[in-house]
Amino acid sequence: MEHWNGSTWRLSAAPAPGGASGYLDAVAANGRGLWAVGQTDDAALGGRALVEQCAAGVWRSSLLSVGSDFTNLNGVALADGRPRAVGTFYDAAIDRQQTLVVHLIGSGWVIVAAPTPGTGDAVLGGLTASRGQLWTGGYYKDATGREPLIEHADT
Repeated sequence: MEHWNGSTWRLSAAPAPGGASGYLDAVAANGRGLWAVGQTDDAALGGRALVEQCAAGVWRSSLLSVGSDFTNLNGVALADGRPRAVGTFYDAAIDRQQTLVVHLIGSGWVIVAAPTPGTGDAVLGGLTASRGQLWTGGYYKDATGREPLIEHADT
């Protein structure tokens, strides 16, 4: 993790996800803290969604049990002070990537139903929150190739 202090970037230590390799894809912040999301890779557990939170200078790392053995989060936003994240998970039953939207409710993350169009993979990337609305972008595949995907929800 890196932090801009107004004149230079500096490294900021974030917790390592327990022996697995991993990466962070997106960051969101408000006056109470910072949220970062991505994925870990572990030979035994597969790819799991990774969420890291920093509040009052203390980092906390969570591996989410959502989606499947290959799940990653690519976007995060704060709406009404609560984090929401988007990404993808592999659905072995249909052999393709499905969209994934999760919200933190209380102390647990829950999956929120979201459209997965097309006949091939569907991936959500960026996420933003504005005036009680969430917007996310990504792509889906159909018979003609890769197509842009925009999804919207009220918070």
